[in-house]
Amino acid sequence: MPANGPTGAEALSRIRNFAQLFQYLIDVLGWPLETDDLEDEDLADITYDWDPEELGIPRDRLSDLRRLQQMRPLTADQPWGVFFLEFAGSRLPITQVRRLLGSLVKKKRVTGDARRRAWSLDDLLFIVITGTDDSMQLHLLAFRGDDPRNAGFLPLAWRPAQSPTRHLRRLAEELLPRLSWPDDDHDIKSWRNAWKGTVRASRWPADQRRGSPRREDGQDRPGSQGSDHGSARKRAGRGAVLHSDGGNPSPARQ
Repeated sequence: MPANGPTGAEALSRIRNFAQLFQYLIDVLGWPLETDDLEDEDLADITYDWDPEELGIPRDRLSDLRRLQQMRPLTADQPWGVFFLEFAGSRLPITQVRRLLGSLVKKKRVTGDARRRAWSLDDLLFIVITGTDDSMQLHLLAFRGDDPRNAGFLPLAWRPAQSPTRHLRRLAEELLPRLSWPDDDHDIKSWRNAWKGTVRASRWPADQRRGSPRREDGQDRPGSQGSDHGSARKRAGRGAVLHSDGGNPSPARQ
């Protein structure tokens, strides 16, 4: 997606892979990388590839994982660990995501490879692809809590080919701009607050989370009666919203 291409809802509807999403982050949100028309193979220059076993996870424990890459830090003060994950199937495998979290989060007692970088749980951002072709879904996952085993998931999701224009417009105009690279990336506190505000702002208002089984668009909201995604929402952590694309969501799975 070139720099002079569409930048709003139309741009989000055209994204089909990590490279196009990353180009959006560069062109629209000011992530500090000088590149135009990024291709998928170009990600090798700006990411590290990880094998699950390098993180201490047997491969069969991440059976649906097809891709695991870490974005190289773009500035010296970047507090965030940004990871690109691709899973087979149309649903987000919550248990496998938790296993990855457990290998990346700082532990009270250091074990394993002390040379491997570890993060606080709330300094991780997962960019995830599930599904293929027109059913492909993009997920931005942030987390809250102290323990990866019961961390709350704070997701923002959309299907480029299927999500309603209204949802894509809200993403482009209200939510994703909060992921803009800060002018002062030495102000880590403000940076953290801004990025976390992206997923916090995507959550349902209080009057919709309690006592109201319907969303603004008239569909069942996740976790309500009449929705088959309530158990998945509970597995992802209290307060998590697994799908917010306004379309027909694919529930998270174990």
